Amino acid sequence: MSDIHNPGSGQPQIPDHELLRKIGEGSFGEVWIARSRATGRHRAVKLIRRSKFQDSRPFEVEFAGVRKFEEVSRQHEGFVDILHIRRDDEEGYFAYVMELADDAGGANPIDPESYAPRTLAAELQRTGRLTPSECVRVSLDLTAALGELHRRSLVHRDIKPTNIVFVRGAPKLADIGLVTEIRSDEAVAEHPTFTGTPDFIDPRVHGTARGDLFSFGKVLYQIATGLHPRDFPSLPEGVRSIAEPEVFWELNRIFSKACDRDPAMRFRNAEEIHQELKLLNAGTWVIR
Repeated sequence: MSDIHNPGSGQPQIPDHELLRKIGEGSFGEVWIARSRATGRHRAVKLIRRSKFQDSRPFEVEFAGVRKFEEVSRQHEGFVDILHIRRDDEEGYFAYVMELADDAGGANPIDPESYAPRTLAAELQRTGRLTPSECVRVSLDLTAALGELHRRSLVHRDIKPTNIVFVRGAPKLADIGLVTEIRSDEAVAEHPTFTGTPDFIDPRVHGTARGDLFSFGKVLYQIATGLHPRDFPSLPEGVRSIAEPEVFWELNRIFSKACDRDPAMRFRNAEEIHQELKLLNAGTWVIR
């Protein structure tokens, strides 16, 4: 059923999987829904073509990121599981098989012909913004995952709503092609990088753990307010009548601190944010 074509033998061969339909495409990669020939289970397959890159370096960087993440992907519930990696230099691509996100429309079992992944971006498109309580629950899972990633000396570098998927109802970090080892502050200052999505990054800290926390802050701002990350720190009209006002204003304090203009005023690590969210989830307010 696949209509992919590459130089060489033609269709990529993903061991024990049949590519069914393309469900996403970016500048350098394609995501397909696939079926395991052995079990019949549906999976996601990301395909990265060498021909999409002007030179080999970014292709190799993305492959290195996938390899690094594969080592830890099944060791924390907040990471999307990487189940298999295949590289074929003769055909000019590599691909990796992942667990499939839930269906955005709620279909169960999944229909490959109508399937669309349930991402945080899809949730925002459906609802406009999440309730404050939903923001807390999602953020608790994400900060736990970020804390684990950083403890393993890795950074994500592309945290945004489209790269957060729901699997069995739980949010997980996905699209891990930019995962790499944490850079030092000195390295970032000497050679800043703009790799990632501009609206969610601060080049002064990008590539460090604090860079991921800034990106998380922009995500929290977007899901709590329904506004574009470029609108930060503006708040939506009618904010005074928003549901769960105590929770919302605590979230406002958290995303404002995470994205403070002065990096020295921000959270130092994911655990700090996670602990504040746990207090908030338990009904403890800092703002009175």
